[in-house]
Parts: sequence; C-alpha cells; structure tokens
Amino acid sequence: MSTEPVPVIDFAQVQEALHADDTRGASLMVGNGFSIACDPRYSYRALRQNADDLLPDVSRALLDRLDTDNLEQVLQIVEDARWVAEQCGQSEISLEDTHRKTCVALVQALAADHLTSPRQIDLERDRSSHAVAFLGLFRQIFTTNYDLLLYWTLMKNPGEKEHGYNYRDGFRRPDGERYGEFDPSVDTNVFYLHGALHLYESLTGDGVVRARKHVRTGNRGLVTIVRGTFDRGDFPLFVAGGRPEQKLDSIRASSYLKRCYDAFSTVSGPLVIFGWSLGDSDRHLLTALASNPGLGPVYLSFYGDPESPTNLRLRATVAELRQRALALRGTPLEISLFPSDSAAVWG
Repeated sequence: MSTEPVPVIDFAQVQEALHADDTRGASLMVGNGFSIACDPRYSYRALRQNADDLLPDVSRALLDRLDTDNLEQVLQIVEDARWVAEQCGQSEISLEDTHRKTCVALVQALAADHLTSPRQIDLERDRSSHAVAFLGLFRQIFTTNYDLLLYWTLMKNPGEKEHGYNYRDGFRRPDGERYGEFDPSVDTNVFYLHGALHLYESLTGDGVVRARKHVRTGNRGLVTIVRGTFDRGDFPLFVAGGRPEQKLDSIRASSYLKRCYDAFSTVSGPLVIFGWSLGDSDRHLLTALASNPGLGPVYLSFYGDPESPTNLRLRATVAELRQRALALRGTPLEISLFPSDSAAVWG
C-alpha cells in the first residue's frame, strides 16, 4: 500500500485549483457531514436516540455491544447472521424481520425529527445563502443523504443568474398531479445515490415501476407529506444496508438509482467530497471512483484533529483507494484533504 503522504490544504486552495482547471467544471459529492454541519439532529447519535423506541430489541442490544450509534453496522451483522442461518439450513424469518424493522426505524426516526420547513434553516441566522454559494461552485451534485436539506437548499439556488449552473433532479410534475415523475430525457445534474425521504417508487397503470417525488401541495409541507406515507404503509426510495453488495443490488433493482450510480461511475474532471467518510458500507461507490479513468483530482474534507483515530482511518482508506485506482485504471488517484470548517458551508 502506498505510503505517499496525503496533501492537506484549505478550501480556499481547493477553489483556486478548481478555478485553474475549469475546462469541464467540478462535481460535488456530499455525505452526512453536510447535514450535520447544518444541524446536529442529523448525527448518528441523534438518529439512534430517535429510533430507539422503534428498533427491535436485538438491534438495540447490538448497538450497545458494539458501542456505536451507527445503525448500518447493526444491519451488516444482521445480514451476516442471515447468511450463516441460510448456510446452516436454519430459518431466516426472524432475522429478515429484524433487518426490515431496523431499516424502517432509521427512516422514521429521520422523518420524525426533521426540520419542518426550509425556513427553519435560517431561524437563528442566514445559513442557507452560504450553502447556496457553496453548492453553486459545482456543475453536478451527488449525495448519499436521505434528508431534505440539499433539496431545500437547491430550490433557493438562483441558478444561471448568479452561479452559472441550473440544477435539475430529473423529476417533472405532470399537470394536475401531486407528485413529480422522473423523466430520463432530462439533462439531470443532481443525483440522490441512495434515495431520499421525498422520493418513492410507484407501480403505474401500465405495469411499470416509476420513480416519483413528493411535492409541496397547498399548506402541506414535504415533511408532513413524507410522514403521512408511513401511515399509509408506503416507504421512501431508500437504500439501507451494512454491506456494499446489498446496497448495489438495491441500486440495480431501481432504474432511477441505477441512473444515478452510472452518472457517479462516469463523473469526469475534479471532484470535491464533503462530509463523506468513505465508510466500508459504501465501498461500491469507492470502487466506482477507483475504476473511473475520467476522474480528475479529488478533494476530500475531514473534520477535527487531523491525527484523530477517525482521520487516521480516513487516511488509510485514501491510501487504499489510490492503490485500487492504480490496479483498476492504471494510474493512482490524485487526492488532497481539506478541513471541513475551512469551507464554511453553512456560514
């Protein structure tokens, strides 16, 4: 594994580099750190606390045993247990039920304690305008987040009038309908790689499963509409799992998610990654980066002390990613780190 040190710069230097390499424009990938920087209610700990009463007993016990708040680690163990049960000829029914209930608890906890409207982002101070300016640096945006913060912020982006990019998620609202439907013909540049609270799939009259988007109707905001779907027994378009193989299977089963994944796999030019820890459960996305010959330099954010255990693990993952790129595409990835606070995403 490569021991070449990873350069550490600040976000001002990232912007200088992006400005110098403006032939194709840069892309952005945001993870959960983007939402946590806006409000701590989106942290793993807060989600775990909100999900606690909804979780199966075995999931709570596993969280305590692992001393973690990351529900994806629990899902990984349950998936492994299901595999062992299958190999041993034992019943998987209770394990499958545990997995399903844990996924449902995670989504419901996120929806239950979500900010109720875009106005809440700016209750104490103007934060969304900072996020609008940050997002406006990029020609296309990818996210693994399920919450509505990115969607709300992009709705405030003035697009071509100021920042040069007009953002399109590919969903068009049919006349008279209370939803948006994904249109593959749209030149999409915003991609929800693992789904989101406001997205769902519906079996239409012609027997085709189509990706749709909840839209605000009258006085009913998106969060209210999303919460109401649980009462009807519906579930958002949502990829959850502890293992990347399972996530990739879910992605391939959805035409919309596959479209997003294919776009991420072929992203060209510079890529800025903010608030994504390159965790093991997202190795399908790391493989996509490592095998992409058109990917330019990558700028990856980190939070806190550069020498913390978390950031040392991040550096190890970066070194591994470089080596995988060398093996898969013939050249190593050019990766630099920058402290997340230097970007001042939310001001």
